[in-house]
Amino acid sequence: MSDPQPDRDPAQRDDLAGKIAAKERRKLRARREQEQSVWFGLGMFGLVGWSVAIPALICLALGIWIDRSYPSRYLWTLMFLFVSRSRRRTTTVSSLLSFGLACLGGFALGLAYFASLWLALRRLPTARHPVALAMGSLLGRVALAVVGFYLIGAGDWRRFLLALVGFAFARLLLVRRWGEPGRSQRPAEGDAAT
Repeated sequence: MSDPQPDRDPAQRDDLAGKIAAKERRKLRARREQEQSVWFGLGMFGLVGWSVAIPALICLALGIWIDRSYPSRYLWTLMFLFVSRSRRRTTTVSSLLSFGLACLGGFALGLAYFASLWLALRRLPTARHPVALAMGSLLGRVALAVVGFYLIGAGDWRRFLLALVGFAFARLLLVRRWGEPGRSQRPAEGDAAT
């Protein structure tokens, strides 16, 4: 019988055979020791349970705080619960940090987007070329948002969703700070006291 892979040297074949033999021994030992103690089962249940419960409770508390502090038509509690349930089965500190940074990045992106909109709208009445200012501002803001969401999302829809939540939260805060869109800060002419 010929060797199926003649290009491998004998040392590589022996190393591979040793690795396979070690895995087979572990598998056979695990089958022999199938009966684990009750504490092992409870420990595994607790490990999995806490990895699901803690992020859900954190998201629930954050959503309730935002709903109470900044009432709006959006239900932040439901959005954060959805985000906590849509994550992968394994959660690591780095993935939680990545998701937190995505939300923070979306918030910063929203602040930049809406602040530049506000500045453009304030300069529009006195601008020499208002159409050029409006179009330039629009193109700049859209480019900023598209590139920002692309970089923050990095191909993961959950990071994109969290960035979108941060973006919407920035809008909510700025609307509360600067007033509702479409409403003038000055009283109308007919509303003036006589």
